[in-house]
Amino acid sequence: MRKNKSFDKLLSWVVGLLVWGLMLVCQPPVQGQDPAVTAGDSSQSTPQKLQMAVISLSGQITEGATPSLLALSGQASTSLMELVNRMELAAGDQAITAVLFNIEEPALSWSQVDELRTALAALRQAGKKTYAYLEEAGQASYLLACGCDQVAMTPSANLMLAGLAGETLYFKNLFDKLGIQADMIQIGDYKSAGETLTRSGPSPQERQQFNRLFDDLYRHMVHSIAASRNLTDDQVRKIIDQGPFTSEQALAAGLIDQVLYREDFLKKITEQEGAKISLKLDYGQAPAARVNPEDPFAMLSVLQGLFKTPPEPAGEAIAVVYINGPITSGENQETFDGSIIGSRTIRLTLAKARADKNIKGVVVRIDSPGGSATASDIIYNAILQTAKEKPVVVSMGSVAASGGYYAACGADTIYAQPSTITGSIGVIGGKIVLGGLLDKLGITSYAFHRGRNAALFSSLQPFSVGEHQNLRENMEQTYQRFKMCVAASRGARLTGSVDYLAQGKIYTGLQAKELGLIDEIGTLEDAIQKVARQAGIETYQIRIMPQPKSLLEVLSELLAQAETQPDAPMAAQWMGLAAEGENSVWLGLSPQLRPALTRKILLRLSHWMNMFQQEQPLLVLPYEVMIPPFH
Repeated sequence: MRKNKSFDKLLSWVVGLLVWGLMLVCQPPVQGQDPAVTAGDSSQSTPQKLQMAVISLSGQITEGATPSLLALSGQASTSLMELVNRMELAAGDQAITAVLFNIEEPALSWSQVDELRTALAALRQAGKKTYAYLEEAGQASYLLACGCDQVAMTPSANLMLAGLAGETLYFKNLFDKLGIQADMIQIGDYKSAGETLTRSGPSPQERQQFNRLFDDLYRHMVHSIAASRNLTDDQVRKIIDQGPFTSEQALAAGLIDQVLYREDFLKKITEQEGAKISLKLDYGQAPAARVNPEDPFAMLSVLQGLFKTPPEPAGEAIAVVYINGPITSGENQETFDGSIIGSRTIRLTLAKARADKNIKGVVVRIDSPGGSATASDIIYNAILQTAKEKPVVVSMGSVAASGGYYAACGADTIYAQPSTITGSIGVIGGKIVLGGLLDKLGITSYAFHRGRNAALFSSLQPFSVGEHQNLRENMEQTYQRFKMCVAASRGARLTGSVDYLAQGKIYTGLQAKELGLIDEIGTLEDAIQKVARQAGIETYQIRIMPQPKSLLEVLSELLAQAETQPDAPMAAQWMGLAAEGENSVWLGLSPQLRPALTRKILLRLSHWMNMFQQEQPLLVLPYEVMIPPFH
């Protein structure tokens, strides 16, 4: 019997992870208040008038519930919905006078910033004073912070406000050296997902559309800062061209209001208000479980909680169905690097929502660059069928392009953020040919075929003329169906022909609104309220679907996959780490690249190469443009 080394490694890793998770929850309770966020001497007789909620943002900001693996791995994370809910709670809390945001380099997307700025504006409209404190700030963090009444930075901090810069890597020259060929077919002049594999630089169409995209994103960023800081757009552009900034330079430029340590900033607020501050730390956040490690029954309770699926809320509800990640056939998969969406999971989830009488309407939250054409079409149809029975609204996150936009067209109404990336109506297919690499390595092969096209997706040779023609015809049919679904969904709302708007072109949310590809610029909460109005309900629960998996379910999937894939370094893959040791392959990229960025590049490249080999054709975003992480 062959010993499964990967399974043994993964099992030991899982056991270690569980032990470490128990150590985290079994720490003794923390007594008292964070000394870094106090405000003045408690012995003073000044009455406590200013009740200040404290909301901290750090780590990864996720869509939907925090994945079980991500939570247990120790990576700090908070869901976008949780943050918005806490801000809405503060807005309606009569006891709260002000809100302090501790912004500690969270990993925010531009659309998430838009969502949070909308909630921030609602706080201010409710009469709450808002303050932001930054220790370090990138562009996304600052864009959120500048929406507050006052912004302060620690004296040694830097504000990395320097404009937008996109970077794309092209692998053709590397492939040529290795003897690898990307044999790609694209339908749509702008459908350029394969360009990173087939070219050494962008095509004219790609350069044109990304310049248009960056112009709109930059315009939106500049205008948002200008409106928040009482500056003109031209003034902000000139200021950005001087960046990045030290805290003192940011103060002189009018980008922030104070350069103070945290405790001094709070004392300054006390002086301004003439009242002592009473801090409500971690406002609106459920308290973390703390367990006595000497109590075995308490330990069992913690373990039971880790492995139990959270209960569904009772009563009338609006379901929020999350589609976050690349779209494939089969079941959803949870990883440390995000989620992979399975069409079967979403189809059954929407069927369950239709059958549940307590669910009065559905919001489909899409944050996906697309994926399998077949899987995208299945999800589109599932949304369409649901919309025939209940109100359905799509809310787009950071990206809802290609297959993500295809799926969205199943709904009657589509919301997006100004910075959402959408469109990309086109099709791509192909394969990675490794025959030349094998020749260089001295590896020969011999194939046995029955049927003219049996070797269509062989990785040893490129497409023949006949195979190329057959595949293109198949992809053309998929493209025509994609455009037909868009036309049927959007109809007279489109400002131009589907043929013109398609071709693989990508758009920001603002551009898509002007073209009729979406209906409204708005948040997830706006979409929920829209469904509530259509359903005629005022009081309702939010039902997250698919229901987050328990840790036991996720670990069972990991172990099952490890058993069926004995040669795969599963733990490394699921943790988002580059594989090391046996069976690992390293591509010689520039040593100047940051390790984390290099790892992400290789993982993304591996993912898309795998999809090209397994599912044809694909509806995917042209490719990832990596904006430096000035969070």
